[in-house]
Amino acid sequence: MNLTEREKLLLPIFPAILVFTIYAWAYGARTHSRLTAAQDQLAEMEQDAASAVTTQQIWQQEMRRDDLRRRMEAAEQRRTLLRQQADELTGALTARRRDIDVMDQLVGLLHRHRITLEEELPARGQEAAGMAGSLEQAFRTLQESIAPPQPTARTRTARARAATAVRVPTASAPEDRLRRLRFQGRFSDVMAALNELARADDGAVAISLEMEEVGPTGIYSNIRRWTLWLRV
Repeated sequence: MNLTEREKLLLPIFPAILVFTIYAWAYGARTHSRLTAAQDQLAEMEQDAASAVTTQQIWQQEMRRDDLRRRMEAAEQRRTLLRQQADELTGALTARRRDIDVMDQLVGLLHRHRITLEEELPARGQEAAGMAGSLEQAFRTLQESIAPPQPTARTRTARARAATAVRVPTASAPEDRLRRLRFQGRFSDVMAALNELARADDGAVAISLEMEEVGPTGIYSNIRRWTLWLRV
């Protein structure tokens, strides 16, 4: 087959090849455009999905963080409350322990001075409210009424007056810090015990004293009943 015959053979199909090529190019370009658009849309959808997951995770983390913060605040409040309660309990126990130690020392002091303790009670409010005068005045009154030179009618009158309460102010002493001791003993032993108590550094302070006769009212009657108010 020579060149002329070949050209004659290709000449009828050349337009078809050209049309097919143009159509294939156009179809391929459109398909590529669609594919590119689909890829872009898919990428955008994937990005949106990733963004949505990330936002949800951040929101969940913020919720967990807020919940943890609330738990921490509640735990801190409970710890503060427990610490306050523990401090109050420790203070109460310490004060109670101190009161017990002070009373033990007072019992030992009375025993050393041959004084018989009858009872120990918290002072009642109406008793504490009625105190007046000073402990020094009480001592002077008791000394004048108990140790006169001779037993006379005037002495017996003074003894009777000494049986009434001789009290001192207690405005600075809370009611729950007051204690009342009732005991029996001689005047000299009681005065010696009070002097020792005044010199002691155990926190107990005598603030009121009462005396009453427990037997004959003559000069040779030694044992008397006493009521002592203390601030501990």
